[in-house]
Amino acid sequence: MKISPELARENLIVLSLVQALLGLVTPDLLGASVVVGGRAATLHFWVREESLKMTEVIEDIEFDFWAALDPSDDITEVNVQIHAGWPPLGLPHGSWVGRMTFWAKPPDVSESAEQV
Repeated sequence: MKISPELARENLIVLSLVQALLGLVTPDLLGASVVVGGRAATLHFWVREESLKMTEVIEDIEFDFWAALDPSDDITEVNVQIHAGWPPLGLPHGSWVGRMTFWAKPPDVSESAEQV
């Protein structure tokens, strides 16, 4: 099966976020995704609650994301959005959250569903 150049590029950018997350996932990080659009990438992070500590962790992830990007890629802008609470359930592929790269296991499925 041959994949398109656009999908291959997106897959490499998703992998860059996965690499950036290594060692930086904390119990307060509930989810992470990336949306690729042209020369920009938007990183979404879901956290238990917004705090200075989580902002610093996410800044570290963003730094590592830049470092992990393929040098031949033309990403020139990275936007970060932080959301309090669990990632929304049941969104179709390609929705505003983009490609999910990390989703914490909720202690109770009903807890995450109630917060959507």
